Amino acid sequence: MTRRFAMYAVAVVAISIPFGATPALAHCDTMNGPVVTAAKLALEKGDVTPVLKWVKPEAEAEIHAAFKQTLAVR
Repeated sequence: MTRRFAMYAVAVVAISIPFGATPALAHCDTMNGPVVTAAKLALEKGDVTPVLKWVKPEAEAEIHAAFKQTLAVR
């Protein structure tokens, strides 16, 4: 009986795995989220400051460079 139960349990888990894995979406991940809103504001003003609160300090130089390029292309 134990082996039959183990086989049943494995089958149930194997069948349910694809249904249990759903992507996690948060408000921040949408085009109306706070990061995109801050980026739009920064582009309108020509000032990267609103975006920097979402960036780690060690990445600020990279963001400044990317923002400068974006403004030049825009």
